Amino acid sequence: MTGHYPAAYFALFYIGCWVTSIAALVTHVISCVKAASIALLVIGIILPPIGVIHGWGIWLGLCG
Repeated sequence: MTGHYPAAYFALFYIGCWVTSIAALVTHVISCVKAASIALLVIGIILPPIGVIHGWGIWLGLCG
């Protein structure tokens, strides 16, 4: 029996979003530690969406 399983697709999408967000946050932390940018590190840890966006920016080459 084959077919489409929207709940499974949504679950995969949801898990993928969480995994990429956590990976972006880790990228943000590593980048800030290497650059000794303590202020950005603290802001990114207190407000995780900022850290995630910064991590994505690093991946895309928009941030240093």
